[in-house]
Amino acid sequence: MKEPVLVTRWRLSGGKLPLFGRHMKALGARKIDEQALSPEFLGWVKQHIEWTLQPASQAQKDGVLMLVMDADGKAAMSLGPFEPLVKKKKGAEQNSPVSALLLRAAQAKNEAEKTQIAPELIWAVQACDKANQAKTERENESDSTKEKTKEHDCVVLIGVSENVALSGANSLLVDLAKTKGYEIRFAPELLENVKGLMADAEKGEGNPEAIFKEIFLVSDEHGVVPGKSGSISTFFSDGYQKLLNHVAEK
Repeated sequence: MKEPVLVTRWRLSGGKLPLFGRHMKALGARKIDEQALSPEFLGWVKQHIEWTLQPASQAQKDGVLMLVMDADGKAAMSLGPFEPLVKKKKGAEQNSPVSALLLRAAQAKNEAEKTQIAPELIWAVQACDKANQAKTERENESDSTKEKTKEHDCVVLIGVSENVALSGANSLLVDLAKTKGYEIRFAPELLENVKGLMADAEKGEGNPEAIFKEIFLVSDEHGVVPGKSGSISTFFSDGYQKLLNHVAEK
């Protein structure tokens, strides 16, 4: 094969593809040289996954399915092991350096400029303008009610434009956010804003944590990867893991 013009990496669970429908929708939204992928190619991918994935993935049941296509339209699928960005230590998940997540998000942004879809996006949680008012209203509430209200005073920012198609994992997280009633804002400037704040912090001129309560990456391959974790990113991570577990148990 020649130099790849399209590469996707999708997480498996129990030898199955948990976000199959979402991944296929996102694949159909991709373009190469401003040309949509052909129905024949999409049909081949769908058929290959439905017919051969599970028996072929017995050695990599919880691995990664990689799809590659070159400029001539030649395509291949392969299976490989899943290697987490952040390894658990003593049963507790560790945060990944925010700088590393920003680098991955920047690389995915470059990919999106060529194919229309970013497989990884940076997300952040920011207190909304009504937080101070809500804080006053919470003063006489119970502790449990206060905590619940605090969460819903936050704004979830997604580092992409609203009119852009989302990858499978990112579309899932948007739907999960809606089930909790979180306020969602699409913010294409988010990546550069966080990078700028990090650069200022290195000079001792700012503190990103004063603006963003949580920063995390959402990836087709890695799911939810926390840089600065909190209750909202934990909710997303738990929801994603529940889906993987559910699919594996079928």
